[in-house]
Amino acid sequence: MLNRLANLLLIYCFLSTLIFAQEKEKAEQGLQVYKASYCGLCHQDTAAGTKGIFGPPHDGIAVIAEARILDPYYRGKAKTAEDYIRESILEPEIYQVPGFELSPHRMPNYKHLAENELDALIFFLLHQQEVINDQ
Repeated sequence: MLNRLANLLLIYCFLSTLIFAQEKEKAEQGLQVYKASYCGLCHQDTAAGTKGIFGPPHDGIAVIAEARILDPYYRGKAKTAEDYIRESILEPEIYQVPGFELSPHRMPNYKHLAENELDALIFFLLHQQEVINDQ
């Protein structure tokens, strides 16, 4: 019985390490997409080391996105932070963040990103705090 429990614990540790490594790799890929897409020219993001000022900051965007969905002026279809971020990247005209609606530097859409790049970028934005803590 003890041997079986030890084996299960080893399997759990191995799988946890594997999942963590895959998530870290996806977050790092998303960070590369963030940088290659020049998101930091407009957006401040601590994990990416960017200091943009023309768009809203991305620090804590997972929590902020949940709040924006509840904004009475929000007209998008997102129900989750992940959906909101995806919508903001692909159709940024749907919702203008208060304080940035009159900016002459409008957010372009990034419909040209491959699906795997888009998924990685969203993953990075949702998990950037873990990326910071893991560096």
